[in-house]
Amino acid sequence: KVDALKGFPLEYRNTSADATGVESASVGCTTSNSFLEHVPDPDAVIEEIARISKPGAIGVHAIDGVDHRSYPSRTIGPLDFLTVDSKEPIVFGCNRVRPLDFIERFERHGFEVLKCLVTREEPVSERVRSKMVEPYRSMSLETLAALGVRLSIRKRDA
Repeated sequence: KVDALKGFPLEYRNTSADATGVESASVGCTTSNSFLEHVPDPDAVIEEIARISKPGAIGVHAIDGVDHRSYPSRTIGPLDFLTVDSKEPIVFGCNRVRPLDFIERFERHGFEVLKCLVTREEPVSERVRSKMVEPYRSMSLETLAALGVRLSIRKRDA
């Protein structure tokens, strides 16, 4: 426990996100910021969030779906990593799951998505999409254009 919080029920742990060791159905609030795009198995992490969350628990999760190499470089586009043919779960530090696809993933694991705020969006042309590898080449332009989202979620009652 963190002494500075004096009685506030927060605890700092350094564990794996997909095996936290937290008691089942014991957490009332979860949050992550630019984290879920960096884990090799986001479904395992969301499953763990679902396991530890009480029914009715809320959460806010911000997801940055940009090729992070583009931040320091003007020559790399925000979706360039979607042109790389790789079966690896992590490419250039990211899992490449599109931010809007996290809606279905949270819902599949027992959450209701209360709100999806698109925090960064850039149009994607047919020409840009045609250079992407599958499954990205087959995704809608709307799905590809949403580069960042903030999801507000609530754990459904069992």
